[in-house]
Amino acid sequence: SRAVLQRAAGLPGGPPPKLARVFAHGLRPAEAEDGVVPALLAAAGLSVLDRGEIALAMTESLPDGARIDLPAHWLVLANRL
Repeated sequence: SRAVLQRAAGLPGGPPPKLARVFAHGLRPAEAEDGVVPALLAAAGLSVLDRGEIALAMTESLPDGARIDLPAHWLVLANRL
């Protein structure tokens, strides 16, 4: 996701409007390393039962009209408590 977002943010004229609003609020999507989120979930008492990858279709597009699809990870969780 980081590479896709960096490409979109580096477009001439800046990032697409919706992505610009994300950055304007100080949010930093895709900044967490891959192992950080599962570790945080484990610390919160959650177990990862399953995981996988998926492409999230965004409503924004690149100047050439190509839709921005973000690679993402999904998790199925269970409460260990």
